[in-house]
Amino acid sequence: MLEYTLVIKYCKKHFKQIIASVLCIAAFTGAVLSILLFNANYELSLTQYAEEKLGFVGVYELNADKELVEQADLQKDKIGAVYFYETVYSDKITNVKKTPYIGYADPLAIKMQGWSLQKGSLPQKSNEIAIEQKEYYALHLKSDIGEEVTIQTQKDGKILDNKYILVGILNNYGDYTTGANSDIYPFAPQIIIGAKQDNPMLINLYYNDESNGDVSFGGVMNASEINIDTKSVETINTISIILSVFFFLLIFLGANNVVRITYKEREKYIGIMRCVGLTSGQSYRILLVQGILMALCAGVIACIFGTAVYGGAVILLNNIIDSNYIFTLSWPPYVITFVLSCTSVIGTFAVQMFRLSHKAPLEYNTEKTIKNIKRRKNISKFSKLWKYISGKNNRSQMIMSGLLIAISMCVLVVGVCYGAVQPLGKYYYDMQKKEKINCDFQCAVISGNNAGDALGINTPVGSGMTKTECDILRKQENISVNFCVSTLFNNTYLLTDSSEQNPSVIEYTKQVPDLSVSNGSGLLKSTRKQMTEAGYTNDQKLYSLKVAGVEEKALEGYKPYLTNGGIDTAEFNSGKQIAVVGDAFKVGDKLTISYLVYPTTINDTVTYEVPKVHNFDVTVGAVYSKSSSNYMDASVEMGLGNDSYILMSYDAMAKVDSNLAFDVVTMTYTGDINDKEAIDAVRHAINNAADNSLNVHVYDFLNLKERWAEMERVYEIPVFLIVSIFMIVALVAFTITNSIKVKSKLKSYALLRAIGMNSRQLLKFLIRDTLKFSIGGIMVGGVALAVITANPVNQTLPYLEMVFTTVVPAFLIGSAAVIIISILSCILPVRWIMKQDVSTSIDTIKY
Repeated sequence: MLEYTLVIKYCKKHFKQIIASVLCIAAFTGAVLSILLFNANYELSLTQYAEEKLGFVGVYELNADKELVEQADLQKDKIGAVYFYETVYSDKITNVKKTPYIGYADPLAIKMQGWSLQKGSLPQKSNEIAIEQKEYYALHLKSDIGEEVTIQTQKDGKILDNKYILVGILNNYGDYTTGANSDIYPFAPQIIIGAKQDNPMLINLYYNDESNGDVSFGGVMNASEINIDTKSVETINTISIILSVFFFLLIFLGANNVVRITYKEREKYIGIMRCVGLTSGQSYRILLVQGILMALCAGVIACIFGTAVYGGAVILLNNIIDSNYIFTLSWPPYVITFVLSCTSVIGTFAVQMFRLSHKAPLEYNTEKTIKNIKRRKNISKFSKLWKYISGKNNRSQMIMSGLLIAISMCVLVVGVCYGAVQPLGKYYYDMQKKEKINCDFQCAVISGNNAGDALGINTPVGSGMTKTECDILRKQENISVNFCVSTLFNNTYLLTDSSEQNPSVIEYTKQVPDLSVSNGSGLLKSTRKQMTEAGYTNDQKLYSLKVAGVEEKALEGYKPYLTNGGIDTAEFNSGKQIAVVGDAFKVGDKLTISYLVYPTTINDTVTYEVPKVHNFDVTVGAVYSKSSSNYMDASVEMGLGNDSYILMSYDAMAKVDSNLAFDVVTMTYTGDINDKEAIDAVRHAINNAADNSLNVHVYDFLNLKERWAEMERVYEIPVFLIVSIFMIVALVAFTITNSIKVKSKLKSYALLRAIGMNSRQLLKFLIRDTLKFSIGGIMVGGVALAVITANPVNQTLPYLEMVFTTVVPAFLIGSAAVIIISILSCILPVRWIMKQDVSTSIDTIKY
């Protein structure tokens, strides 16, 4: 029991020091807990955010039985419902696959689907409506919020005019499911009214985890899954791991300091006690018991502190920055917190126990005198004495401090990098894309391509913006249509037969695989059979050929890049002459281009159909060089990649393919950039044209920063919150580290004071000593930072710009902060030293 008595005696005598040490370790461990809790919270909150922004996630039932629905209590079962009443008629809607509906959605369905308003409010009365944004464009509506709007509906073969008050415009949510020749209802109506009506034509139901899953209403059941921003989750996970490792090092450093001070103060006393009968096991238990008590106390306080910090952060984010983070607790972070606390504290005590076992009892009382050092008041001798004290007795402490600062710099800048550079990376990427294609708006087909080297396709036939819509945009005020191109998604091939081919064709066929020859892949085994069904003979072979269909006037933009030949307008428009971008073919080369036209609309699933084959016998009239500064080349490369490609007459292709459309259209805004009404009108026209086309997405490069404001908020808020917590704790860590270092060398400082050193001289030496390792840590952190940023810098030019606009300033500011903190952390310890009695400080501190 002797060892336990000695532990209790020491804790009572040095209660303040023990409490300070426990609080220090608890603060660092609590920081780890708060980060881990926030990390677990982030994915859950982001999932909820995605549900609210992206729409319903759960189980839905399409075309439920009306009688069963009317008899049920949907609110009690927590089931949401949407009702479809009428189909909307408009001669403005040219795409028959998109039939809008008027309907009603109950409050639970609206909440479950996560509908959000672009402006206005949800309807509350039967004469009020809110309309989805893309349908607002498609119907060519001009009414503003609060104004009357006429919606034509089709019922029983009659066209009816219905007048409503427009109270809201909803962000896009409607999702159409289309088959090869079919059109089924969407998940929700695109125009909703404020009151439920009788005799719905269709009812869709929505179930979530709280719904009664035992009920069914005879409809078609299906499920919808969420697709959250996994990159954002990975970002927060990465930062959380880095910071957790950093704080673990802080815990270890703090525990190591505490243990060393505890052991150093009692070293001689333990030696004397061992000389009079204290066993080595008892001396081990003295340290071990203290370590266990400190670890348990620090763990409990860390759980309280970490939970409080985490809860405060969630409240701050939700109330001040208007976020939607959920306060939720899970057990793994608490287990990790206790493990960290016990591992660091008890582990460092165990290390000291190991050192203690290698000492004989008399060694504890053996004084190691300083040789060849004369105690003088001469200030010139203080440096040598200080160097000896700092370097000899506290080298490991200084190295740990330097590593602490190095890690601090890395964590700080990596946090800034992840928080700002990632969303800015997308911003700069789009800026680069805008500069390359030289446009403010781009309409492009959003998905689909051929099956990869086989006669199959999963792109809906007719995908892209029609020539009619492009001509309408050309007449629109404040819009300049720069370039229209159809890259055909590789439905074009180079056709060869047994006849003699020119050298360019022969060389081309050596570099591109013959699609009719199987290479063991199941995809290619049936290609020859498909070719036979399409009408190709056995001696004919197909090779992938990238062809872009362009209007003749678009060739004007290629003239600066002409290297050989020239285009004959009549021959080009007739489809007999082509141009080549790159070096695949030469002027005068004759070749046959096989163009496959599919007769029906293709599903998202790859379908192998028998296409109609059109062969064009063409001659190369002009060769153009490839140039990254060519905005037309950049637009074509979106669909065709970076290889050489063919320019062919769009009109000639359209004669054999009535569904042919432009899959890339670039436009520039020519009006006043400050005229919001003009910009809205342009956006209205472009979105309307895209909606009247098929499978087209509008890329809006105008005011890019506004477009990414939401993304920056999702990325930056949690990142900078964590980094801010880190900086505060790092400041405390530096101060505590210096204070503990001073406390551990109190006797040495007392000797310096005894030979004449004043507070100013002591402060000078302490600052110099601290800065030496701070600057060393900054340099190590800078090297590590250079390694971290080397990879993105080598990727694209915008990343280099981001390094100099975000990472480098953050590193410089962080370096200045570290130096200032290092200097300030020396002031309080020096003031404390000067208040201590010299004779008392020189005496060995006992129990």
